[in-house]
Amino acid sequence: MTMLIAHRGWVGDISLIEKSWRDLRGLFGSWFIGENSLDSIEWSLRTVDAVEIDIQQSKSWELIVIHDVTLDRTTDGEWSVNDMDYDQIDDYFTRSGQRVPLLKKVLESVLPQKKILIDLKWSFDDEALFRFFDSLYFQVFSDNILVQSFDKNLLMRLRYRYFDMKLIYLCLFVWKRELRFLDAIDGYALHTWDKPLLYAYSLWKKNIDDFVNQWWRIWTRTVDEPQNIKFFQEKWFWSIISNTAHLYQ
Repeated sequence: MTMLIAHRGWVGDISLIEKSWRDLRGLFGSWFIGENSLDSIEWSLRTVDAVEIDIQQSKSWELIVIHDVTLDRTTDGEWSVNDMDYDQIDDYFTRSGQRVPLLKKVLESVLPQKKILIDLKWSFDDEALFRFFDSLYFQVFSDNILVQSFDKNLLMRLRYRYFDMKLIYLCLFVWKRELRFLDAIDGYALHTWDKPLLYAYSLWKKNIDDFVNQWWRIWTRTVDEPQNIKFFQEKWFWSIISNTAHLYQ
C-alpha cells in the first residue's frame, strides 16, 4: 500500500504555501498553521502515515526545522540561518506564532508512533550531523526515521557510518546507471510535481517500472491533484509526498 506523506508537515490551502509571512500577516486567524511547525506536524499526523520535514544547520551547529536557508518567507526574520546561532533564530516567530523548532523537539513529538522523513537541505557540517545522529542511534533508529538528500556523497557518508539508517536519494531523473548506487540506499525519490512528474514518468517509464518490478522503493514528490495521487498509487509507488495527503487517507 502506498504511503502518503505530508510535505513539510503541511496542512492548509496549498495555494498559500509559497507566500511570505508578510503576505499572510493579518489575513488569518489562529486556525492557520504554517509549514514545518510543531502545530502543523502534530495536526498532519492525525490523518497521514508520515510527515516530511526540512532541516537546516545553524551557525551554532543545531539542526533546525525550516525549508529555506533564510528566515524571511516563513518567519518575521530576514537573515540566513547558517549565519545565526539558534539563540538568535529563536527570537523570531513563524506564521502561526511559533518559534522555529529544533529537529530534536520534532522527533520527540513524532516518534515512535509515526514515521518521519528528514530532508537534509544545504551547507551541513558532517561533524554536526554525526554528533546529532550519534546521540539518537541506539535509541530510535528504526523504520520510523528516513533521511533524504540530493547529495549522493552525503548519503554515502551516512551509510558508511550508520549501516541501518533508511536513506532516500532525491533526484530529477531515473537512470539505469544508478542501479549500483541503489544497492547502498533504500529508496529513490523523483523530485518534481504533478504535471512535470506525469511527463517525467512518460519519458522514463521503462526505467521506473523496472525499478518498481525489482522492488526498489520509488517515491514521488510533490503530487497534490486527486487523479494524480490515484495514478501513482496504482503504479505501486512506495510513497507519495503531497501538500494534500491528509485529504486522501
